[in-house]
Amino acid sequence: MASSPPFPSTPSACRCSYSSPPSTAGSGASVASASPAAWTVTVAERCLDLNTESIFGGLNQSSTLFRLKFLGQLNLANNNFNFTKIPSSLGILTNLRYLNLSNSGFSGQIPIGLSLLIRLVTLDLSTLYFPRVPTLQIENPNLITLLGNLSVVKELHLDRVNISANGEASDGRVAPQLWSKPIIVE
Repeated sequence: MASSPPFPSTPSACRCSYSSPPSTAGSGASVASASPAAWTVTVAERCLDLNTESIFGGLNQSSTLFRLKFLGQLNLANNNFNFTKIPSSLGILTNLRYLNLSNSGFSGQIPIGLSLLIRLVTLDLSTLYFPRVPTLQIENPNLITLLGNLSVVKELHLDRVNISANGEASDGRVAPQLWSKPIIVE
């Protein structure tokens, strides 16, 4: 099983952590129910790293996570969100520069709300492929529309995201069917 690259892949790496409350340690705490008091957020880094924390279930639109509007870096990689959709509420975290949702068990259409994250430098939505398992997709809106506002993105990871050929831009350009390599802009 392949693992995600270190997050983020810049010199100012995320140096924060998540400390599970004693009652949920190792039991697969849900982000919707975990208390923000249990989260250790490095204010200078404005970072919340919940990579491989056995989080399961969905993200409720009213989750405390969406109140952390100061966050610059959010890593929810390698958890199990049980094939729920990526919440459009992520779009209110407008200070995010790094967002890693790789291998997190999200599925369905990637929400247009992500296009509100205009400060994003790194976006990782990649996933592993398993037959008959729902995947993330970009169909309506299409790739060009979804990424239109993200003018400072330098790294975009969409490995195994289903990019539909039905998603045409207004000028007739069509996104490729299968995305397999990250885009790195230098």
